[in-house]
Amino acid sequence: MSILPPRQRGPLGRRFTAGAARGRLELPVCGDCGRIQYPPREVCGHCLSEALAWRPVAGAGTLLAVTRLHHSNEPYFAARLPLRLGTVSLGEGAQALAYLAGRAAPGETMDVRAVLDRGGEGVLVAQATGNDEAEEVRSAMQAFTFDPAGRRIALYAATPSLARAVSRALRDAGAAAVVRLDADPGAAGPEPGEVHATVADPYDPVAVRAAAGAVDALVVSGLGAGGAAGLSALPGEAGREAMERAVAVPLALADALREPLAAVGGAVVQLVSVFARAHLPAMGLESALQATALSATEGLRARGHAAGVRVLTVFAGPYGGPDGLALPAAPPGRLAHGVVAALASGVEESAADPVAEDILAKWRDEPKALERELAAMGEADQ
Repeated sequence: MSILPPRQRGPLGRRFTAGAARGRLELPVCGDCGRIQYPPREVCGHCLSEALAWRPVAGAGTLLAVTRLHHSNEPYFAARLPLRLGTVSLGEGAQALAYLAGRAAPGETMDVRAVLDRGGEGVLVAQATGNDEAEEVRSAMQAFTFDPAGRRIALYAATPSLARAVSRALRDAGAAAVVRLDADPGAAGPEPGEVHATVADPYDPVAVRAAAGAVDALVVSGLGAGGAAGLSALPGEAGREAMERAVAVPLALADALREPLAAVGGAVVQLVSVFARAHLPAMGLESALQATALSATEGLRARGHAAGVRVLTVFAGPYGGPDGLALPAAPPGRLAHGVVAALASGVEESAADPVAEDILAKWRDEPKALERELAAMGEADQ
């Protein structure tokens, strides 16, 4: 198991981490004087008002000072010394201490981001504006992201078309190899950069580890297992078979590879339907399966944080649904690029397509209104 950064956080720290998990820099802002509060606090440090509300912050700032940390009693930091840190002015009275990614000098304009560290907690990282492609920036961001380039990635998807699309996108992004754990022995042979592994028993951790070999990340998806069936199909044989493909097998694979991934500070990515959050009656069985898969993933995340395995969720719009659905289908290629983007950014929750993004926004703002909107689209044939 890898050594992790300190994980102790209070309520304000956990709220900051919640924003970072969605790729957003959010801080308390005073409703009376407008000052940004950093570190987060419950009372305004300028006017002592309690009228604070968490708001997205642009993250543009000016580097005030640079320092190098040469000593730490924390094992995680001690192994990575010296650390480059910078004090950045965020405007409206806030100054923040952040990790520095790449070279920068006092006075330079900085982009400040909230990201998750290897323990799954929110931290700040700053880099000079427009310096995204510099090698030293990419190197520094490896502590917070899982860029597929040069990595060996295991893959399981319930539908062949999605598996092919995700494999292709990962290899296009520079993955050293994609190990297809879903490969059908009767399918065409592996493409360049692919390994088709045969898992004799997905519920046997030893067999899974032997088939996968050494990997840096695991991508799983049960999308499409429920097809266009209605919710009444769940108790039957077809529902049980779909439950195994969408939930049981991905969960078993992730459990089997959790310890090997922990040893390398790896990640699990789950591509799941946005209708796991808000049930779509027109895809009743699929929605129920995906809700179960999402719940299992959140359980994996809780265990993964303690072991140093990051678990990322990518939400997808309609996939494998009925003809005539009022929402546009999500093409496999678009979903595959969403997986690559999640790995490259390290964002814990993201949307792969516009429909998923819109549904998530409505779910956060007005879940009951969304429930009725989706119900009005009709119910799947029983």
